[in-house]
Amino acid sequence: MISLTSKQSAQISFIATPRETVTITPPLTMIIESGVAVFSFAGTHANDWTRDTLAFPVGEPCTEALFLSGIAAASPASFWMPLEKGVSTSTSEVNVEVSGADSAGNPVTLGGSVQIQQVFPPPIGCAVDSATVAYSAADGQPVLTLALAVFGETSFLIRVSYTAHIAMAEHRSIVVQGGATTVKQA
Repeated sequence: MISLTSKQSAQISFIATPRETVTITPPLTMIIESGVAVFSFAGTHANDWTRDTLAFPVGEPCTEALFLSGIAAASPASFWMPLEKGVSTSTSEVNVEVSGADSAGNPVTLGGSVQIQQVFPPPIGCAVDSATVAYSAADGQPVLTLALAVFGETSFLIRVSYTAHIAMAEHRSIVVQGGATTVKQA
């Protein structure tokens, strides 16, 4: 189970300044929230994807009638893949022969074997498969749902950056605490 780190955490910083005002007809309120979700999601399968979802409220509380639609984009922002776990090695023996001459000029051939060790890192990877915004009656506001995946048991997805766009059927100016850009109508 993944749990979200609080927006008030010192690990996260947001830009909370409205950027631009444009006119849209009919009047709507557009909330554009950008941020970073901080969590820890570990892979559990050595040679396959581990999948889970992370959902959290975005925008501001509203009624289902005011929520028109939402769209989001997200991408991995930080991952950790410690190679000391799951590293495999292979040792092979190679026969070596060296030819040359001694100090008197007589031909000399020496032979032997050398062992070479190869290191193979484990299969690793991380992905955000989808990012969707939908109204949640339980939360009383829009919720962003991220479909996450990590490959291999040594992969950890730690942060995802996201941007959620929420269209509301009303006309007002708002700024969402924790990092948002608000587009308002005249």
